[in-house]
Amino acid sequence: MPCISRRIVVRYGECQKNHAASMGRHVVDGCREFMACGEEGMTIDAFKCAACGCHRSFHGREEEDKEEREGTSHASTRS
Repeated sequence: MPCISRRIVVRYGECQKNHAASMGRHVVDGCREFMACGEEGMTIDAFKCAACGCHRSFHGREEEDKEEREGTSHASTRS
């Protein structure tokens, strides 16, 4: 029987923070992907984006379900 291993890979994509909400407008800064300021699990800076300065929760969460069988990999995307 083949060995099957599954894991979820999470990444944070484009920043959706509306910088002009207080003026009744919609403006995003264009940051395309979250890059942590610090190491995850070690500092609170891991939740701050190095590119735009926003909290990670403003970036769209993307999950990828990876299934690996005997050295091969098959990936499918979930949102």
